[in-house]
Order: sequence, then C-alpha cells, then structure tokens
Amino acid sequence: MTKTIHLSETTYNKLRQSVTGRIDHFVNKAIEEKLNKELTVNSPKNHLKKQLIAGYQLRSQNTNLQKDLDILSKMSLKDIFKKNKR
Repeated sequence: MTKTIHLSETTYNKLRQSVTGRIDHFVNKAIEEKLNKELTVNSPKNHLKKQLIAGYQLRSQNTNLQKDLDILSKMSLKDIFKKNKR
C-alpha cells in the first residue's frame, strides 16, 4: 500500500542531499523507529517504572523517614517488644 505524505520543500531538499538510496525507504524506516520508541516509552511497564523511581526519590528526600528507617534497621525484635510493654 502506498500513501502520499507532504513535506516542506526545505525538508525534502535536506533528505535529497543527505540520503543515499530511496528516500521513501529512509522515511518509512525513520517513522517506524520513532513509533517503536514512542510505544516503548508510553508502555504500562515503563509508566510503572517511572512511578516507582519518582516514589523512591521522594522517599529518599524525606529526612524524617530516613531517620526512622535508620533507627528501625538498628533495632532488634526484642527492642521493639520492650518498648511496647512500657
């Protein structure tokens, strides 16, 4: 199937000067690469990854939480139960 696309004259001239071989093959390949990249970037898996990174960055910036986590990591279960009995 063949479709027609319209390019500005400037863009077409740049393509003619820089592309060796058929311009239509070059344009088709470039569009496919761009679409694949966009689909990968906007995938649900990548979206979740971005959310997890953002959450981790927020948590690591919270100094109070970091102090609490540091204290908890140094405590044993015995220490925790002793504090709860008081």
